Parts: sequence; structure tokens; C-alpha cells
Amino acid sequence: MAIVNLTPYTIRIFQQQGWKSDMILRPSGVVARAPTIYSNDGRVDVALGVFVEVVRKTLGRPTDLPEPRPGTYYIVSADVAKAATEAGRDMSDLLFPDDSATGNVVDEMGRTVMGAGYWRLLRVA
Repeated sequence: MAIVNLTPYTIRIFQQQGWKSDMILRPSGVVARAPTIYSNDGRVDVALGVFVEVVRKTLGRPTDLPEPRPGTYYIVSADVAKAATEAGRDMSDLLFPDDSATGNVVDEMGRTVMGAGYWRLLRVA
């Protein structure tokens, strides 16, 4: 099994809470991206003539994301995984950082420094 890091960050994988990483994955040199597209979605009257502009954020088709390859997983951002899902790509090979509170590694000051796990995003038919 191969794991390819398609982010610009060094990934440290921790098996348990603590500071010693069990695995370090350096960036591959290729960064998968999902362009963000903003569009005006109207205005909302929030209180007696005070209007707030509503902006819609959508993700474009991912770039620099390889096609699935047997025995290979790709670490990508959550936005890239979401954009790939929306584009109809097979998701079984994509992993992205777990940013849930239960999956985080915190330092002595209680600051989140690293997600401890990865999610696999499965496309629902």
C-alpha cells in the first residue's frame, strides 16, 4: 500500500495522544486543489431595512488529483475531497484530515496542533 501526500504540508500521523509521531509523510510535490467560486446570492433584510449580502461558496473541479490507482491512497484537503465527490469521482482512495474535536492532538496549552486520524469519504449513490 502507498500513501501519497497531495497537500503542501508535512503530515504527522499519531496513533495515540502525545508528541511522538508514528509516521511522517512529506509533501509529494504535487498539490491537489479545489478552486473556490464565490457568487452573489441576493440580499437578506435582517432588521427594518438593514440588508446583508449573501454570498454562495461552491467548489470547482479538483486539479492535480490523480485517477485512482490500485493499492494507493491520496491525502488531500477536505475541500478537495468534497469537490471530487461533487464531480462524481470514485472516493475510495481519498483520505483527508480528521478535524473533529475527538480526533485532535492538543499541546500543553490546549491548542489543537494536529488531527490524529483520517476519514475516508465515501460517495453515497
